[in-house]
Amino acid sequence: MFREAQETEQNGLRTMAETQEKPSSTSILSHKQRQKQKHLSYSRRGASVLLLVFFVLFLASHGADPHTDFWLALLHAVAEAALVGGLADWFAVTALFRHPLGIPIPHTKLIPKKKDKLGEGLAHFIEHHFLEPEPLHHRLRTLNPARRLGHWLENPQNASWLAERLVRAVPALLDAISDKDVRHFIRGQANEKLHHFNLSLLLGRILSGLIERQQHGPLISYFADMVRRVIAYHHDRLADYIREKSGWLMPVVVDRLLASALLSSAEDLLTSITTANHPLRLGLERQMQDFAQRLKEDPGLSRDINSLKEKVLAMPDTQDYLSGLWDDIRQAIILDVQSPQPTVGILSVEGLRTLGRRLQEDPALQARLNQSLEAMLVQNIAPWRQQIGHFIADRVKAWTPDDVAQRIELEVGKDLQYIRINGSLVGGFIGGLLFLSSHFLTSSHWDHFLLTLQSLLGESL
Repeated sequence: MFREAQETEQNGLRTMAETQEKPSSTSILSHKQRQKQKHLSYSRRGASVLLLVFFVLFLASHGADPHTDFWLALLHAVAEAALVGGLADWFAVTALFRHPLGIPIPHTKLIPKKKDKLGEGLAHFIEHHFLEPEPLHHRLRTLNPARRLGHWLENPQNASWLAERLVRAVPALLDAISDKDVRHFIRGQANEKLHHFNLSLLLGRILSGLIERQQHGPLISYFADMVRRVIAYHHDRLADYIREKSGWLMPVVVDRLLASALLSSAEDLLTSITTANHPLRLGLERQMQDFAQRLKEDPGLSRDINSLKEKVLAMPDTQDYLSGLWDDIRQAIILDVQSPQPTVGILSVEGLRTLGRRLQEDPALQARLNQSLEAMLVQNIAPWRQQIGHFIADRVKAWTPDDVAQRIELEVGKDLQYIRINGSLVGGFIGGLLFLSSHFLTSSHWDHFLLTLQSLLGESL
């Protein structure tokens, strides 16, 4: 994906104009062309049938006398004018794409002959009327794409559709990313952030917060239980240590009693500090508050703790852990997107719908997004308008004359056949009007009309 985009950027838009279309696009385009060709054939056949009908009427009414066969003569005039109009429009329409009847009449087959100029004109028109900064600015401001996007995203079906495709794209995106570079990036960013991070200040704030919220009890109990386990585990060694320090003059029984008393006192002390409102507990809490304040304000203590932090960061195991974070994250993402109901997809749907609602309800967010989209599109499209124009012109030049004629005829040929039909109908209508006018002017009704008009004028004078 990224390799194709890079090659496209390097080769440029001109090279793109010379490349062939992909097979999938060609098959879809061929199907559309067949449909358009079918509709064009129907329209062309209808215009030709209408022309044939007027030709038959013309032959059938030939030789009709206007004085004896008025209606038949009128039909003959209508059919004659319809034939003239229909044939003239047939010639005009056909001359756009090919030589009529294969005869190389001058100024026919115009589109194939002028295809390069047509491409250049189309490119110039788009370049100067659509891709200039001012039209782009105006159009984007009128559209309000942020609000439209919000309305589209709020629809559950649209959000699910987009989230599904995002989830499908995740494995390809992960494969396109260099794991080595990501590991290096994460480790570098973590080291930089942790290096400037004041661990002593954080510990002080955490301890102060726990004491203020009366949530430090579990912390005291945890350390007390830990000391109990240590004492229980090393009970015999502690007793031997006390006996060694008491000297040879002290009887063994006394040593044991002394060791038992000391260990029992330690247990009582641990029990006291874990008992709420006990004087020892209150004293320990004051010491904890003082220590928390020192963690936040004592430069020496802060320097010692942060120095210890730097030593821990410098350990190879710590660096290996930071480097392996990406592997854990990557594996978790892959397992999630491969599950029947990926959490990434569910969260994406809800996130997209929430974003859609906010985009519709928050004018400030709309303005910021519209401004960003406007700047991005204008800054990235307007400077390339000349290259886009060249691409269009070169693409048209790459087509053969017959290919250009076929493409344009398939797009507008159906409407052009209606021009032929209208030419026959309008021509017949005008032919009928002319016949009626001529008949009226050459009949006795005209003489009577002139005499009446003359008498009226005479009376008025």
